[in-house]
Amino acid sequence: MYDPNDTNNIAIQETRVYTAADPDSDGVSPAQESGPTGTDPNYNRNLDGTPDRLENNVTSLPTSVGSAYVTLASPSGTALSNVQADRIPSPGNAPPGVNFPYGFFDFTVNGATPGGATTVTRYLPPGAAPNTYYEYGATSGNAAPHWYEFLYDGQTGAFIVDNVVTLNFVDGLRGDDDLTANGTIVDQGGPWVLNTNY
Repeated sequence: MYDPNDTNNIAIQETRVYTAADPDSDGVSPAQESGPTGTDPNYNRNLDGTPDRLENNVTSLPTSVGSAYVTLASPSGTALSNVQADRIPSPGNAPPGVNFPYGFFDFTVNGATPGGATTVTRYLPPGAAPNTYYEYGATSGNAAPHWYEFLYDGQTGAFIVDNVVTLNFVDGLRGDDDLTANGTIVDQGGPWVLNTNY
C-alpha cells in the first residue's frame, strides 16, 4: 500500500536516479502508476500513447485521502520528481468553508525555462468537480508557509474544467514555493470544494 509518509518514495531532485523500482525517477513506483488497481502496466491517463509509468513528465498515483487516483502531467521536455500524495498541511488553520477530498500533492517540475512559464495538468477521477484550488507555501509578500487561493489570474493559478485542473506557473512567482527563477518549480497544493453556503 502506498504510504505518503515513506521518504523512500521521494526521488532526489538534484540527481535523478533511474532504477527498476522507479524507472522514470518521479518518486512513484511502477506498480503505483499502473492504474487504480495497480494491475494495468499500460495505464495511460493523459492518452499520449505511452504508459504513465515510463514517462518522466507524467505521474499517476493514489491520493492520501480516500481511495481516489490521479494523474499529473507536465509538458514534454520537463520532468516531474519528488511527487508525493500528502495529507493536508496545517489543518488547524485551513481556510473555512472548504473541504479537501483528494488531499494535497507535492511535486517538483525540473527543466523549465528559468523565469519562464509552464503548466502541470492534474486529472482527477471522473465526476470530480472542485471549484477552487489552494496552495500552502511561501509567497513574495510572506516568506512563512501559509494558505492562499491559487486560481488563474491571467498569469499564474489553477484553471479548472470539470475534473481537469491545469496549474499555470511562472518560475519564481506565485505558486513556485522556492520563489527563485531557477528552472525548477516546487509546489504543494490541492483542489478543494468550496461550500458556497458557508
